[in-house]
Amino acid sequence: MSTPIYLLGKTPLVILGLESVLSDTSYNFKKSFLLGKDEFCPNCSSAFLLFVQLNEEKSKRFTCLKRIIKNYPLARLIVLHDTTDVKHIKACFRLGVSAYLLSSICAADVRKAIQAVSDGQTYLDPILSQYWASQTMGLGNDNLSLTRREKEVLNLIVEEYTTKEIAKQLYISPCTAETHRMNIIHKMGVRNTAGVVREAVRMGW
Repeated sequence: MSTPIYLLGKTPLVILGLESVLSDTSYNFKKSFLLGKDEFCPNCSSAFLLFVQLNEEKSKRFTCLKRIIKNYPLARLIVLHDTTDVKHIKACFRLGVSAYLLSSICAADVRKAIQAVSDGQTYLDPILSQYWASQTMGLGNDNLSLTRREKEVLNLIVEEYTTKEIAKQLYISPCTAETHRMNIIHKMGVRNTAGVVREAVRMGW
């Protein structure tokens, strides 16, 4: 693929994850920029793909996108963010975004998104597609049998709290918080916390 690809992110871990996917020689990966620290200045006068990890502050999300779209009209944007809010995602596409991905997206789906956008199509994270389909069909998280405390822990996991932070927030010991986390992993049938988050989003948690 000859189309240049750039990254503009706010989380080093997410940037590293994407860089590992784009390190494949089939991609023309150029450079990463850290949002808020690096000046975004792609050395490109033609069309390019840009991964943009949106800021958590609502007031800054669309401001960033509008500025990029105005300054780089040839850029095809692939947005990364963790909200499942339909209005927010639709607003992104109305602005001209080509793809919307959750930050927890797997490498295979990142490649599918790149291919779709390169072909002039739009792309939505499969987890969001499944979530919206389940909501439309009246399916939800009612079938997941969690205790009241496990539900509290799950909510905090989805909000990216660590085990120690969960313990502090719920006034329980780190050991107890870890036990709840492992119980949730077991009940959801996943292998790790990333799997918990993906399943929680899919269920509309």
